Amino acid sequence: MALDVYQSCLGGMPKKIKHCPCAKDLLADLNKIVDALRGGQRAGALSLLNRQLELKGSRACLLTLKGTAQLQMQDFEGVTKTAEEFLQAHPDNPVACGLSAFAAAAHADRDVAVARLQQALAESSSEIHEIVYEAIGAVAQLLVQTGDLMAARAHLGLLVDMGSEDDSGPREMLMRLDGTREVPLLLKQDWELSPAPPDALWRDACQTALDSAQRGAWSEALQRFQALAEELPNEPTVWRNIAILAGYLAQSAVAADAWHRYAAQAGVDLDDAVEAEALAQLLSIAEHPSLPEISQTYAVLDTERVMERLLSEKHVDRIPGDLASMGSDESPPPKAAFWLLDRALPRSGEGLTFDQVPAVLGEMYLFGRETDREARLEFVTTKTPDLEAKMERVRQLLAEFGGELRQEEEVGEVPVSSAALSWRWRVPNDVTPAQRSTLIQDKRRDVNLNVWPDTPLPELDGKRPAEVAADPLYRVRILAAILLLELNAEQDNIDFDFNELRAKLGLPLREDLDPAILESRRVTLPCVHLLPAEKLSDDQLTSVYMLAMLYHAPRAVRRIGAEILRRPSLKDKLNQAEICHSLCAFARTSDDAVEWIQRAQQAAVQAKQSPARFLLQELELRRARNEPQECPPIFARLQTQHIREPGVAQALYAWLRQVGAIAPDGKPAMPAASADAPAAAPADAGIWTPDQPAAPAAGQTKSGIWLPGMD
Repeated sequence: MALDVYQSCLGGMPKKIKHCPCAKDLLADLNKIVDALRGGQRAGALSLLNRQLELKGSRACLLTLKGTAQLQMQDFEGVTKTAEEFLQAHPDNPVACGLSAFAAAAHADRDVAVARLQQALAESSSEIHEIVYEAIGAVAQLLVQTGDLMAARAHLGLLVDMGSEDDSGPREMLMRLDGTREVPLLLKQDWELSPAPPDALWRDACQTALDSAQRGAWSEALQRFQALAEELPNEPTVWRNIAILAGYLAQSAVAADAWHRYAAQAGVDLDDAVEAEALAQLLSIAEHPSLPEISQTYAVLDTERVMERLLSEKHVDRIPGDLASMGSDESPPPKAAFWLLDRALPRSGEGLTFDQVPAVLGEMYLFGRETDREARLEFVTTKTPDLEAKMERVRQLLAEFGGELRQEEEVGEVPVSSAALSWRWRVPNDVTPAQRSTLIQDKRRDVNLNVWPDTPLPELDGKRPAEVAADPLYRVRILAAILLLELNAEQDNIDFDFNELRAKLGLPLREDLDPAILESRRVTLPCVHLLPAEKLSDDQLTSVYMLAMLYHAPRAVRRIGAEILRRPSLKDKLNQAEICHSLCAFARTSDDAVEWIQRAQQAAVQAKQSPARFLLQELELRRARNEPQECPPIFARLQTQHIREPGVAQALYAWLRQVGAIAPDGKPAMPAASADAPAAAPADAGIWTPDQPAAPAAGQTKSGIWLPGMD
């Protein structure tokens, strides 16, 4: 199909082909090149392009097509060279800038990629060139990889606005990002830039900046608002718009500063100020002080004697498991690994309270003598203020059989505030899952109510929350810090009412919203769960539920989903089994998860649907809960009633392999050892850290098997 002489120049020049000095005398050659590209003959197209570039020079249309061919061939080094030539010859050409952005994204150069793309968008007319459009997608993917999620969402949203309905990729990627548990709710917000008040003298200047932002020229808009901020340092709208635009551009420090300034402005609603300050703190986490995680190497003179001592000490516990994976070609694995505890491990968990559970001070790895290296003990720990006391414990253990510190190296780091609020435990092996859950809940309550208020925080200029809670200067900052704790707990399905912490510090509580707010403004994601479900109409309830599911908001899903199931008017409008399944996925306890998955099965049967998917999930839940006695009836039901349904037989076979009933070769596994054989230590041996739950979250068992409906 021949090029239309009345279409825009292929090289991004602001003229039609017929009148463009770049392309009008090359029409026949351009048609040959375009035909070759459409036919997949990229090498031939490149040969034609290089010949014309030698004859005609660095024309925009030729460089555009060359870059297109190289992109199709994934020749990013070639793209980089073409982009450099293009920019040198046509520095203001949007396609040149877009191609350069593409090249920078391919080389993971975030700042250059964003800057070049912004130049491309600023120079573009109302019609966005295909290369510029594709460059937006490349930059968006890079921003996801670099963790600049607010900027990634903004770029994906721009693609959705600019693209056709047929291009579902950006929309699907945005939905995956929004549905990810690990992405904080604050970063999933859809931000809208604010106009100036109608009577403001700076209204026209604000509108000019908003017009730039509307076409994606965020850098240009940001510069305009920053200029306004110099004239209007106390205008909340200006600072809010700066914060949003800087976030779009992955300028986290600028965004954090602007959100902080906005939150401090007079007249800003308290809830808005708290969320803005929380976002500022979230974006500033990388700048917070941290503690090194270190590995210390101590000399060992007698490996066997040290082994005997470590095995006999009550405040030392051996780490079970195979250590072979810790070896390498250069060094064999350690002979043994141990936890150093702050107290002796109780013989039983019966009657145990959270303050009696031993804390893990560090890990010790005992290595024997090697050909070119002496025997040693490596101690891995966090460099907390009590480091010297921990080192003294290690020296006492080694005593006359070693103890000299040979080396210390940093192997990681942890934020100071996280170190103060985290803990690692070694609970006795006979502690039941229910008892473990109670111990964790009690410990977390103590940390939230007693430890956190007395911990110096960088967000409070190094002061303690309890120290400055009554100071109006710190009120919003403390509330924001608590909101972040609350949102993190929500992400991890942790059950704690942070209003207890607010009440203890004499701060305002977060209370239910008036449903009438839905008529006048958008409810922010961190507040969705505060909508009183029982007061919402059926339509409102359905909309809020879909929103909560889309953005992975557990508290809102639990509250709204339960209300939907209570309403007879919604029984035939919404799939009750799927609602129950969602409540299982977001359940706070495994008991709740089992109850909801069973209700999902019942609802499916009542709706004359197959419950197989939910039976398979209960089977996996029971396995995770170590309830083998509950599995046979579920397995039998699946085998007798649903085995012919797509995927069920494969899922059951995979489950049998996972539990060890079928060997990898497909044959039945050997019978289990006799009851008299000693039981192996549990895989986790009771070790637990707040960011590494000892068991899968309720309702969120993650197996390696495929279940019908998962795709």
